[in-house]
Formats: sequence, C-alpha cells, structure tokens
Amino acid sequence: MKKLFITILFVSTLSYARAQTNTFPPDGNVGIGTGTARPASLLSLTSTYATDILLNRMTGQYARTLYSTNGKIQWYLGLDNDPTPGKQTFVIERPTATVFAIDTLGNVGVGTVSPVARLQASNPGDSPQLVVSQGNWAHSGANWYLQSLNGKFYIGNSPNPDGSYWGNLTDRLMIDNNGSVGIGTSAPDPNSKLTVGGTIHATEVLVDPNVTIPDYVFDKNYDLASLKDVKTYIDQNHHLPGIPSAAQVAKEGMNLGEMNTKLLKKIEELTLYLIEKDKDLSKEKLRNDAQQKELDAIRKMLKLK
Repeated sequence: MKKLFITILFVSTLSYARAQTNTFPPDGNVGIGTGTARPASLLSLTSTYATDILLNRMTGQYARTLYSTNGKIQWYLGLDNDPTPGKQTFVIERPTATVFAIDTLGNVGVGTVSPVARLQASNPGDSPQLVVSQGNWAHSGANWYLQSLNGKFYIGNSPNPDGSYWGNLTDRLMIDNNGSVGIGTSAPDPNSKLTVGGTIHATEVLVDPNVTIPDYVFDKNYDLASLKDVKTYIDQNHHLPGIPSAAQVAKEGMNLGEMNTKLLKKIEELTLYLIEKDKDLSKEKLRNDAQQKELDAIRKMLKLK
C-alpha cells in the first residue's frame, strides 16, 4: 500500500518537478525536486512553484489521498464524489463517517459533509456536539458541553471527578423548540418562557404587568367594603378577600405581577380606611374639645358661687 501511495504521488507531481532533480535511493526513500540529497522520509517534496502537489479529479472519480495502517484504510483526504463541476467539497473522512468538510462557499462542517452555515457541528448520537475545556484541568465540572438533541439545545457540564463528560452530564441551561428556557432544570414549564430550578438573585427586576393598576380604588363611586364585612370574611375564610389562600398558592404557585397588583389594591383600600378613620378621629376630637370647654365653663361657674 505504501508503494502504491508513493507511486500515485510521484505520477501526479512528476510534471511539476521540471528541471529539479528527483532522487530514488536504494533504501526506498523518494525525493521529488530535492536535488541529490538523500531524502530523510519515504517521500520528500521540494518545489519553487506555487503547486507542490496536484490531485486532478476525473469525471466520476475521487481525488483523494488515502492513509492506511497494516493495509487497512484509516483516513481519506480530498474531494467528495459530487459530479457537479465546482461543487466538490473538501473532506477528511474515516471509512464509516465524514469527520471534517469545507464546501465551495467556505462553510465548515464537523461531522457533516453538507454544512449550512460558516460552522456546523453534527453528531448522530446523543453525545455533545461541542466540549469546551481548560487544558488538562481535570476535576468535577471542568468540562462544559453544548448539545442539540431532539430539537432542544443544552449547555451543561459533568459532575465526574476527573471532568470527563461521557455518560454523566448535568444540564445547566436548556432551550426547547418552543423557545422556553430552563435554568437548573431540563424540563422547563411549557407554558412559561423561563423556568428556574433555584434561587434568582438580582439587583433589579422590571415587570410589565398584564393587569390594570388598581387606581380605580380611589374613584368616588368605588364600593369599598366595610371593615365589619372584611372581618366577617376573614373569620370565615382565614385570608383577605381577593387574595389567594395559602392552600391555593401551594397548589397553583404565585403570579408575582398579579399578586403585586392585588397587594397594591389592598394597600390603597387600607389607605382609604385610614383616611376614613382619621376623619372620625378628627370629629371625635372636635367633640371632645367642645365638651372640655363646657366642663371648664361649668367649673368656673361653680367656683364663683
């Protein structure tokens, strides 16, 4: 196989050696364009021209370099077998799969012969398409992976002590094909755009409410329940009217935007109660002041007598 390989390269480059000297020593090492020096390798090429090696693909034939071990082909390097002129893709292949490809548009494929973007990584199995690691820094969580599987995109790492990722992966972020995002969970709520399996720590959160801010509480025609009715409701239900019970929240969860709106409504109603009570206290004070004046006047009259 080695001699066949050498012969193919020799024939394809013979016309480009031109006036340079070719060497064929008895030990089998071949030199093309190397002068009289003994080649140090099985094949040595030296050229002053732009083309050192030319593989000319004929119609219906491959233009490839083959690499073998013990007579068994291990790698292919060259063009694919697309018969369309100018459409051939440069590939590096194993006998059973394409490992690397560059098409005529400059798109690069890893694991695919037909990349559709500047870089496309494909893996027919369930292993990650891309693993990012820091040299030989091997410990739990050291290697991060990116994976597209069943229409979902995953980012995660491995809890294995040596940092390896085979067969034991921890998903840190997942995006499903509906755009729902899961952080700390691989099963985001399909009815939500973001599901977090853990605590959220933020310096600021801006919420666009989809409910009306309850400023209508301050309208003159607003029907404000009496405190007596509120007390009756609390005695019967053990929570404020318009606010979900603890059992309901435990079962259905809590919509923060909706809950904040309901709490704001209760604050506004409480403000109205306080204003009303302040009016009552003011009236009571006026009555007390009037009564005090009457008492003072009566005392003076009694002293004069």
